[in-house]
Amino acid sequence: MVAADPLAETVLSRITREELLELALALGNIESPTGYEAQACGYVYDWMAREGFRPERVGAYEDRYNVVGRLPGTGDGYSLAFNSHLDTIIARTDTLMYINPEDPVYHSAWYDAEKDVVWGAGVVNCKGPMACWLVAAKAIKESGVTLKGDLVLTSVVGEICVDPVDEFQGYLYQANDIGTRYAITHGALADYALVAEATGFKPGWVEAGKVFFKITVTAGPSRYTPYMPRPLPMVESPNAIVRMAKLIERLEAWADEYERRYTREYSGGVVVPKVSIGAIRGGLPFRIYRQPEVCHIYMDVRLTPDTEPLRVQRELEAVAREVGVPAEIRPFLFRRGFEAQGVEPLIEAVTTAHVNLFGRQPERPSSPEVSMWRDINPYNELGIPAMTYGPGGGIGGGNFCFTLDEMVQASKVYALTALDFCNRPK
Repeated sequence: MVAADPLAETVLSRITREELLELALALGNIESPTGYEAQACGYVYDWMAREGFRPERVGAYEDRYNVVGRLPGTGDGYSLAFNSHLDTIIARTDTLMYINPEDPVYHSAWYDAEKDVVWGAGVVNCKGPMACWLVAAKAIKESGVTLKGDLVLTSVVGEICVDPVDEFQGYLYQANDIGTRYAITHGALADYALVAEATGFKPGWVEAGKVFFKITVTAGPSRYTPYMPRPLPMVESPNAIVRMAKLIERLEAWADEYERRYTREYSGGVVVPKVSIGAIRGGLPFRIYRQPEVCHIYMDVRLTPDTEPLRVQRELEAVAREVGVPAEIRPFLFRRGFEAQGVEPLIEAVTTAHVNLFGRQPERPSSPEVSMWRDINPYNELGIPAMTYGPGGGIGGGNFCFTLDEMVQASKVYALTALDFCNRPK
């Protein structure tokens, strides 16, 4: 249900299912796990250049760069950045994480015409929403509409967190520092930003922060298996893995308590800070007859925008003391979360576009959508009010497809939002 606006109708008529599907499939069939985005960067750069958006390569590395295009306005209105990321979360080499990292749904894209469904992890996160606003921007440009404010088209690398730790160093392990934040500080400026990600068409304008910890437990002295003393309490075992198992049990209970104590409602959604142990290292698989004296776990702790990371560290240290397992607890990554300030005009524009298309008010976002890290955080950190809005569910919840209708609807909402927002006088 679209308002009878001849200008809007002209623009929306240029958004076609066929063009949107073609672009989404082309992007979705380019493998681009974080660190290996080069081919996807080149594809979007060439597309923007072909369509007259005069793109720039804005990057810390020549093969990992953000693509920034523009549809210039007259300078009399608010500028708006659309933003989505090119990197995908699953690589074929991730055999320690996934049962079948070669599954085609992780690395390719296809259309099921019978069900009207576009499949592919890369489409859902996040090349499908990107295709939606690229096609929306093209429709505005081809319609001959002159906006008062600029549209800044920002396709970024490194949104998915891959950060240096231990021997994993170098440019392949750089993510958030070289993506959206780098693009903004190197010229991709706008008055406001709309980060297009899967939200089920529910606008959100708060996101969690995160702090990653490396927790080290030591034991020993190491013994050859025939000399392994038994029975012993787990906390006294000479095997660091056994001691760590006891600590993990208590950390899981702490994680439940932490989530309940720190959940907070914001105007942009309810942030539920989750905790997860994502990796464990200890011992040598080819020498298992000697118990390891060292074991490490790597813990992801999400933060509300108001939670200080050292407060969390002190809680973890108290847990280790309670269990009786000496542990070194060291943070190796910290990124703040933010609630957007002054974002109300953009919320209003997105809400109006949503109502015009769907005939109803959008719902509030579910907690996972505002309890993760998304690229509204660097915008809000740098003083550019930002929000997120897009079709369908996210792959973090197990969703690997959008309907094509959802994508068309998202593209139309983005177009209507730009027409409204960028034509508002400053």
